[in-house]
Amino acid sequence: MAKQNLDKDDIEVLGFVYANAFPTSHPCSPQYHDAADSNQTWESAVDMAMTAPSLSQPVPSSLTAGAPPAKGSLRSERRRMTRGNSSRQNLSAPQITRNILMQRMTSVSNGLSPSLRALVGLDEPYQKVYDLLHRTVTNGESNSALVIGPRGSGKSSIISTALAELATVTSHGQQAAKTHFTVYLNGHIHTTDYLALRDIARQLSIEQNTDELNIRSFSDAMLYILEIFKRGNRQTTSVLFILDEFDLFAQHPKQTLLYTLFDIAQSQQSPIAVVGLTPRLDVLDLLEKRVKSRFSHRQIYVNLVGGGVQQYLEIARQLLTIPDELREVVGDDGYFARFNESVEEMFQDTAFVNVLSSIFNLGKDIRYMIRVFMLPVAKLCKTKPLLDARSFVDAYTRQREDGKVAISR
Repeated sequence: MAKQNLDKDDIEVLGFVYANAFPTSHPCSPQYHDAADSNQTWESAVDMAMTAPSLSQPVPSSLTAGAPPAKGSLRSERRRMTRGNSSRQNLSAPQITRNILMQRMTSVSNGLSPSLRALVGLDEPYQKVYDLLHRTVTNGESNSALVIGPRGSGKSSIISTALAELATVTSHGQQAAKTHFTVYLNGHIHTTDYLALRDIARQLSIEQNTDELNIRSFSDAMLYILEIFKRGNRQTTSVLFILDEFDLFAQHPKQTLLYTLFDIAQSQQSPIAVVGLTPRLDVLDLLEKRVKSRFSHRQIYVNLVGGGVQQYLEIARQLLTIPDELREVVGDDGYFARFNESVEEMFQDTAFVNVLSSIFNLGKDIRYMIRVFMLPVAKLCKTKPLLDARSFVDAYTRQREDGKVAISR
C-alpha cells in the first residue's frame, strides 16, 4: 500500500500498531530512539513502519526465540500496564483498554508471554510439559522431551506458561526451594554448534570466564562446559534447555551439541531438562543412532485447534475480554463492564461469528485471527470506546481484498 493512499485513520492506526508491536529495547521500537527524537509523530512512525518487517503477516515464533518469557501471566500483564511513565496516567479508559489488548495480541502472536487466562484446548500437553520441568527443578531429575505440533499450534505458549508458573512456585511456594536457569536456543539463530555453545555460556553468565580461558575451538569450549556440569549433583541448580526449531539442530554436522545435552541428561550428571520444539513429525529420523540412543523418546503432540470452531471462538473471546484482575488498571468500573458486555454481544452477532468461522476454515492459525483483530482494537479511543461486530467484518474484508485492486482505486 502506497503512503499517499493512507487516510488519517490508517496513519494513526499504523503508528500505534508499530509503536506497540516491539519491546522497548528492540531496535525497531520507536521508544528505542526516543532519546534522539522525542517529538516523533504518527507520520514518522509510519515512515519507519514501512521499512520495518511486515506487521500484516503472522510473526513466526521462531524469530522471537532467545528472549526469556515474561514471568507470570495476568500478574505480569498487570505490572506492565501499571509500570508505565507518568503520561500513562492521562490516558482514558478506552486508550488503556486498547493498550492492554494490543500488548496481549502481539505477545500471543509472537509466543513471548502467556497473556491468556488459560491455554484453551492445550491442558493435556501443558500438564505433561509442566510436570517434566517441575520434576527437574524440585527433584533434581534429568529429562528430555520433544514438543511436536504445527506452527501456530501453541508450542511456545505452552513453554512460556509452564516456565512462568514454575517461577511462581519456586519463588512463593514451598514445593520447590531451589532456583533454576533457563537457556533458550533457536535453530535459525544458532546455525552451528559453536554459536550455540557460546550462547549457552552467555546465558549461564559464565562467558567472561570462558574468554579468560582463551577458548578458541569448539572442542575446548565443550570440554569446559562439560566440566562444569560434571561438578554438579542432584542438589545442583537445575538448567532448563529450550531448543526451538529443534529439527535444524539435528541438521548440524555430527550433532555434537544434541549428543552432549542428551548424554548429560541420561547420565544424571547434573539436573537438566532438554525440551525441543519442532513442527516436523519425522524429527526422530533426523537423529544419528548415538544421539537417538540417549534421547528419552518422550514426545508431546500439540494439535492445531483440535477442538474445532468452538475452541477457536473461545480463544477469540479470551483475546478480547478484559479479565477482572485488570479492572483496577482500566480504572473505570462502569466502562469495564460495558466493554466486556459489548464483547459478549459481538459473539451473539451472526456476521462476527461467520468471520471467525471463515478465518478458522482458511488456516486455524490464531495469528491469522489476531491480524484481523489488530485494526478494530487499535481504533479504540474516546470517540469510539467500544468494539462492534461491524468493524471486525470491515477489517476482515480489507484483509481479503486484493492489493492491486485497492491501489487502483
